Amino acid sequence: MIWMLVSMLLAASVKPGAAAPHSSEVGHRASLVVADTDSASAARPPLQIMGGPGFRALLARVAKRCPASRVRYATPAALLDLEEQFEAGLDSSAARRLHAEKHLTASGDYPRCVGRDGASCPAGQALEAIERARLTDRFTSTVCAHGGGPWG
Repeated sequence: MIWMLVSMLLAASVKPGAAAPHSSEVGHRASLVVADTDSASAARPPLQIMGGPGFRALLARVAKRCPASRVRYATPAALLDLEEQFEAGLDSSAARRLHAEKHLTASGDYPRCVGRDGASCPAGQALEAIERARLTDRFTSTVCAHGGGPWG
């Protein structure tokens, strides 16, 4: 994923009519881009790879209820952790509704995420399940309780 981003950035940096950079220069530029995006600061949040309808629904509600939240910069793993805490705190009826909307495989995976590494896919699927279960407002309260501090 990061190499695709690096390739797009490098392609955009070549001026029309200019010679393509030598492969060693590309490698050097790529390492600079990766090194730059791997470090996060308060001024520059980490590279965000979350998206999808569940995440957009969450962001819309957060923008209204707790605009100081920095959830837009949360890592997928941090969102999965929060979703697990949220689910553990649900009453049995809401928990059953959420579990039914997850459509997990027998091994406990989201069908769209089978064979995929990383937390982005399951985090996105979890947020979509929360949306389908009509629990996004309650999940937003959990996100807002986190405050404006940094996310994982």
